[in-house]
Amino acid sequence: MHQYEPVTLWHLADQMLLHNAWIGKGYADTFSELQEMPGLSDVTTRYAFHTSQADERSSKEDAWETVRREQFDHLPSRRKALFAFMSREDAERAALTWGGDLRDRVPVRLHYLPNTLIHVADSRLLDCQPVDWRQRALIYWRGECSANPLKEVILHGRVYFPDWESSPFGLMETKTPGKP
Repeated sequence: MHQYEPVTLWHLADQMLLHNAWIGKGYADTFSELQEMPGLSDVTTRYAFHTSQADERSSKEDAWETVRREQFDHLPSRRKALFAFMSREDAERAALTWGGDLRDRVPVRLHYLPNTLIHVADSRLLDCQPVDWRQRALIYWRGECSANPLKEVILHGRVYFPDWESSPFGLMETKTPGKP
């Protein structure tokens, strides 16, 4: 019998995920997994919402998804997936490089379960001009790397957060309007 050995990855978690993982006693489903359940097709992530707007970022994600569907349909989609990193340092580097709301997120350890689909790719390949999108997407989905890679792990399925019983995991704080 094959013994499952967990692989440690790092995710930049927001308050909602920290709350959900705590409620689930460490377990959480990726949004890409949840959207396949009856009545949940509209669940989304903040990133998926922003990339659904008509702009260059949306067009780039469309190009990457088209290449994946045409040639790599066995790999998980970037759409509504959970993104993780091979090390805490890579997660922190991504937060600093990409900025935005990622700076407010906390790097937390996670393990993916045996049936979870994963793909490891170099996120730096997305840094290119529209004329290069298709070629870079092919390289990305083949799992090849640039000269200075920042590897991201795309996950579709169920994950486990081994530190769920300690801070920063816990009930999400709610704020009452008009009160600090």
